[in-house]
Amino acid sequence: MPEKLDLEELGRRLRRVDRHFVSLLAQRQDLALKVEEYKRRHKQPIFRAKIEDQRISEARDWAENRGLNPHFVEAILYFIIGESCKTQITQLQGHPEPEATPEEGTQYQRLKDNLLKLTAGWAKLYDVRYEK
Repeated sequence: MPEKLDLEELGRRLRRVDRHFVSLLAQRQDLALKVEEYKRRHKQPIFRAKIEDQRISEARDWAENRGLNPHFVEAILYFIIGESCKTQITQLQGHPEPEATPEEGTQYQRLKDNLLKLTAGWAKLYDVRYEK
């Protein structure tokens, strides 16, 4: 015999599902931030259309298997992916320059030191040579 539920109990259950849904969205955003860190380190673009299309296609299949309207699920995931991309771009803007590897940092320092030595040597002779 099916369970008979009153409207108040159904409301409580819906709130639990909604709270769980928001928790899942928060976890997804946390993962999006980690994805941006990876993409920044490996110089990959934030938006990758082929990957996003594949995710939406998979979600459409999952929706059909669960008896949901695939267009509804596709639309929701499209907005979720868009928000994830926006989150990644916002984080990326806080880190505009990729971090230098130790080798790059050493090379940069060597070039900077050489430039300072060259500048110091020319600075002594600049006025005299400029006039000639």
